[in-house]
Amino acid sequence: MRRILILLALALGLPALGQAPLQQAGDLQQVAVGLQPVAPCPQPAVPLQPVDPSPQPAVHLQPVAPSLQPAAPGFQPVGQTAPVLQPSGQAQPRLIPVRDFLRMGDDDTTRVILRGVVESIRNPESGNLYLKDATGKVLLYRMLDYEGGSRSFRSIGVLVGDTLAVCGCRSLYGSTIEMKNGHLVYYAKGPDHDKIAERQKAEKMPRFKGGTVKDFEKWVASRVQYPAGCSAQGTVVVKFVVGRNGKVQEIQVVDKVHPLLDAEAVRVVASSPKWKPGKYNGQPSRTVLYVPVEFKR
Repeated sequence: MRRILILLALALGLPALGQAPLQQAGDLQQVAVGLQPVAPCPQPAVPLQPVDPSPQPAVHLQPVAPSLQPAAPGFQPVGQTAPVLQPSGQAQPRLIPVRDFLRMGDDDTTRVILRGVVESIRNPESGNLYLKDATGKVLLYRMLDYEGGSRSFRSIGVLVGDTLAVCGCRSLYGSTIEMKNGHLVYYAKGPDHDKIAERQKAEKMPRFKGGTVKDFEKWVASRVQYPAGCSAQGTVVVKFVVGRNGKVQEIQVVDKVHPLLDAEAVRVVASSPKWKPGKYNGQPSRTVLYVPVEFKR
């Protein structure tokens, strides 16, 4: 029977029995191979990944945040420029009358300069005194030497009747208005103070030990001591007045180099012995002089 069927199949041109499944399987494999390259189903996420920006939102935000980036060398962010510029806007202390000093607010820490005559000294050790001008008087509590100086109040030698200029801030102790820890700016010894005009040039200039200002410069240079721990160099110019009594008064640094050098220059000039005062119209006159004090290693 099987042979009859095979012969019949051959006669009709049909595949032989037993071969059809194999050929059909082969045909299915060829169809599968032809369909595999165009089938998107195995990797559906691949075409969607570049289109969806949500997985990496920080990539788009990062360039917009400059605060995350360090500043380039020599560059300051805009938000940090104000503190750098602030010190340059500070005003220099100005001279005001005692009346205006007493009227300042309790929270006002502005540094000012007061100038007047020493009316009384409460404590010659700590430097507590009353300073008086034409508008009023105020307590100076613990007055200090020139800024950078270290002399005690007693060694400065301030007496009643001397003229002082002191720089400091307003302070309130209980109900007492005072200037606490103010620095000496300049002073004049004795009653020979600013009621008598000072002259830049007298008819006869002051004499130092029979010599001139040049001799005084040499005298100062021979007594200057270089402050320990200071490496600065330069020339400090000191202004002072030779009073009618021949004493050196109102010492003031006009060209500063370093606080320690400035204080040393003032110390030496202040230790000067008496001069022979200058004269104007035949009378002793207060005369302004300048002396350079050189510091070099």
